Amino acid sequence: MAAEQFSEEEAWLGDGQPEQVDAELRALSAELRRVLELVVDLRPLAGDLAPFVDQARALGDGLAGLSSVRAPAPGAVRRPFDPLRFNPVSGTCNAIAPPLQTWRVTTGPDGPDGRRTQGQVRFGSVYQGPPGHVHGAMVAAMYDDLLGMSQLAAGFTGSITVKYRR
Repeated sequence: MAAEQFSEEEAWLGDGQPEQVDAELRALSAELRRVLELVVDLRPLAGDLAPFVDQARALGDGLAGLSSVRAPAPGAVRRPFDPLRFNPVSGTCNAIAPPLQTWRVTTGPDGPDGRRTQGQVRFGSVYQGPPGHVHGAMVAAMYDDLLGMSQLAAGFTGSITVKYRR
């Protein structure tokens, strides 16, 4: 019997151990971010990368064989899509997301009614535009993500204006 396929708006976690699966996804994403950073900074000699291409292919082939949205394993648990984990801008389990940490301000004058969210990110060379500077699109994406998180209910940023000084 063919496995039932579900939309990408549904996430799958292993049955019975979602905390372990989440921890493993976070760890894998962190290592992949590190690899991306290293790749962008490489200036290899001819032939230096061939063994790593083979290793990357083997990793991809191995991951393709695991339970996924497109081919869930028997016993996988269907759960709602979780943008906090898989968001391409701030997802903790998305390897292309910069290491953005965010938190809601819940006390003081900017507490729950002030709807303030703060964040911290250190962009590496993976997100570089002009030499030594983060790409402007990443700056706008970060602000958009923070604005979305600052809303009391789910919603979307209606517009955003970013003025770049340099």
